[in-house]
Amino acid sequence: MKLSACMIVKNEEAMLRMTLPDLVKSVDEVILVDTGSTDGTVEYAKSCGARVYYFSWVNDFSAARNESLKHATGDWIIWIDADEYLKPDDFAKLKDGLAETKADSFMLQICECPMSTFKVNSYYLKRKVFKNGAGFHFERPINEQLYEANGQAPSEWQLISKVPIYHWGNFKNEADMEAKKIRNIALLERMVEQNPEDGIFHYLLAENYREIKRLKEAVAEYRQVLELKPGQGLAIDALTNLAWSYYKLKELKLAHKTAQKALELDQNNSSAPI
Repeated sequence: MKLSACMIVKNEEAMLRMTLPDLVKSVDEVILVDTGSTDGTVEYAKSCGARVYYFSWVNDFSAARNESLKHATGDWIIWIDADEYLKPDDFAKLKDGLAETKADSFMLQICECPMSTFKVNSYYLKRKVFKNGAGFHFERPINEQLYEANGQAPSEWQLISKVPIYHWGNFKNEADMEAKKIRNIALLERMVEQNPEDGIFHYLLAENYREIKRLKEAVAEYRQVLELKPGQGLAIDALTNLAWSYYKLKELKLAHKTAQKALELDQNNSSAPI
C-alpha cells in the first residue's frame, strides 16, 4: 500500500523546514505544487526529496489542490499543508488503519497547537485521507471542500483515531492571521449574497465566523444551511458544529437537542457534544 502526500504552497520555506523532513520520511511520495513562491520554498522542497510542480495562481484553492492530485501515484492520498505536522509514529498507525479498511475516505483529528508544540488548544475533524483514483476532487475557490466523483460531499463519518494532525498555522504572525480571516469572511459574505441558495457557502461562512468566535453569526449560518435541506454529509457537519456553537454560547438545551439530531443521522458521530 502506497501513500502520497499532496500539498500546495507559496512562500512557505520557513514552515517547511519544520514539517517537510519528517513528512518525506513517513510517506511514499510528497507532491508539492508551488503557486508562485519568491523565497526558497522550491529549492528547499527539492532538497528534501519532494516532487515539485508549478501552477499559476488563479484565485482558486481547489484548482491548485486538484492539480496536486493529478501527480499522485499512491493508492491513498493525504492532503496536507505546510503548517500541518504528523509524527512519524502516527503515520505508521495511519498506514495500518488504511491497510485494514473498506472505506474510501477518512476523517483525522486536526489539533490547533502553538508553533512547534503538541499542546492542543482545540481540535476538530476534517476529511484528510482518501483513495486515489476513486474520483475524489476539490470544489470551491476558498475553504475548498472534498467531493466524491458524483459531485456529492462524502457522507460516511469514518475516523482513524489516535492519528492527530498538529496545525501550527493559526499561531503565525498575528497581523497576517487577522488579515487572512478578514479576507476569507469578506469573500464568503459576498458569495453568500450572490448564491443565497447554496448551502456550502453558508456553511463555510459559519465555519469562519466560528473560528473567530462570532458564534451568534455562526449559528445563524449553520441554521440557514439546514433550512436549505443539504445532503446527509453536509447536514451532519452543520448539526455537529451548530451543537458545539450552542454549547459554547451556554445554550445547553439547544446544544443537546442539536447533537441528538446529528446522532440520528450518524450513530457513529463521536464528535457531537453529548
